[in-house]
Amino acid sequence: MKKRFAFVFAIFTAVSLGVAIPASAEGFRGSYLSGWHGVQYDGLVPATVSKTWVDKNSDNASTRVYLFDVTANFPGTQYTYVSPKQQLQMQKSTIFGWQSLGNRTMNTGAAHNWGDLGAGTFRFQWNGASVNLGSETVSCYSNCVYVFDAESVTIWW
Repeated sequence: MKKRFAFVFAIFTAVSLGVAIPASAEGFRGSYLSGWHGVQYDGLVPATVSKTWVDKNSDNASTRVYLFDVTANFPGTQYTYVSPKQQLQMQKSTIFGWQSLGNRTMNTGAAHNWGDLGAGTFRFQWNGASVNLGSETVSCYSNCVYVFDAESVTIWW
């Protein structure tokens, strides 16, 4: 039920904020994030990655990612902070493993356009974020102790 609500909420939010679903989009997926993190413990714990999707590139449309209402939580405490910027890495499956297509830092609440990635199997990796701690904002990337949640995530391809 929570996943269905998150999906409906993601579509409603995207449409109401003017993040129109492209008419020619080959596909899209709506979900949410819970307990995501960047690379931790000097690379011993890999960053969280999304589910994969297959783009047949039948429409030559750009791949876009939209994150809404992202918060950072410090494990073992009840503290929750706003996380206004997220860094994602788009990855493509190859015969040699997952190839990075680059990192992008994007604002929460805005759709980020990755361009036409061509045909293939894709996913994104969470690399970190900025965290508003009230009077200051800190960057949290490698060895980040925070975990992140997002009310909704939508991917169009």
